[in-house]
Amino acid sequence: MTRATRRTIPSDPAPPGAVVRQRPHVNGEAPAPDRSLPQPDEGELNPSPLIDAKQIAAQLGAAEETARRIMRSGEIPVIALSPRRLRVRQSDLDAYIAAKTRPATRRAQA
Repeated sequence: MTRATRRTIPSDPAPPGAVVRQRPHVNGEAPAPDRSLPQPDEGELNPSPLIDAKQIAAQLGAAEETARRIMRSGEIPVIALSPRRLRVRQSDLDAYIAAKTRPATRRAQA
């Protein structure tokens, strides 16, 4: 059998933009997080849930094929989990509905 070898990390600082591997924690001490990477904003920690075409259709009161057409047309930003599994963030659907909603007008009484 071959014995696994551990790569050593040089002690001199890495140039800007270089990927730095952290050493595995020793004696139960966790490695310090790399603060040079972008940290998520507070809003990104709890993102909006992803919904599918069936759930979109239910919220719009439309047919599922209509929801798929809206997703394919690009009117709503879509997240492709695979080529056939498309999802939409609930917040994006809410924004779409708000943009498409018109104020009610009073009909002229005859």
